[in-house]
Amino acid sequence: TAKGAAGVLMDARTGEVLESTVLEDERLWGITLWSRDEREAGQPLGDSLWVTLGFDPNALTTRITEAYADHPHRMMPLAELPTTPIAPRVLRIDQSGAMGVTDDVALPLGWLPMSPTFVPRRGASAGDGYLVTLALGPSEDEVWIFDAADLARGPICRMRHPQLNVGFSLHTTWLPDLGASDGGYRVDRREDYGDALPALREDARALVESVLGIG
Repeated sequence: TAKGAAGVLMDARTGEVLESTVLEDERLWGITLWSRDEREAGQPLGDSLWVTLGFDPNALTTRITEAYADHPHRMMPLAELPTTPIAPRVLRIDQSGAMGVTDDVALPLGWLPMSPTFVPRRGASAGDGYLVTLALGPSEDEVWIFDAADLARGPICRMRHPQLNVGFSLHTTWLPDLGASDGGYRVDRREDYGDALPALREDARALVESVLGIG
């Protein structure tokens, strides 16, 4: 939702929803991307780290606003949308069952946090580390580093460079080691799309094949 998050427990074999919880909180406007300690990926969700984009009335586009103004599943009427900007945030949500915001900090208006990545502190236990996020600013971009255990403190480090221009990125991940690629990873594009290409109309298939260079 515009200002909420949901936790869902499902049976992966049947698709049955076993348990669901909806968290509504004014701090969750524009909630988008999250991260966690990937070393614990096989464990049930506990704390997760999120970034939100906030809300800016000036960013509403007329075409999209009008297209969904009367959508049957709309949860908030347009008349109830905020009339003043809401700051983006970095926050922690307890998803172990309580479903609540346990730590957060508001960012200055005009900055957008993207691509959050949890980076473990060297030699530390699970969950102990940093949250690294790209911060897209009004005139320049930066890399912001937060103490994952104390987000309310704000960024403990902000890095910038005149040539830092990474574009609008979304997802990132932490890798324990970096190494040269052997260059052996290749996927045949036609095989990768499988039965999807033949199922297209002839004109659509010709366009896709042209774009992919497999015609």
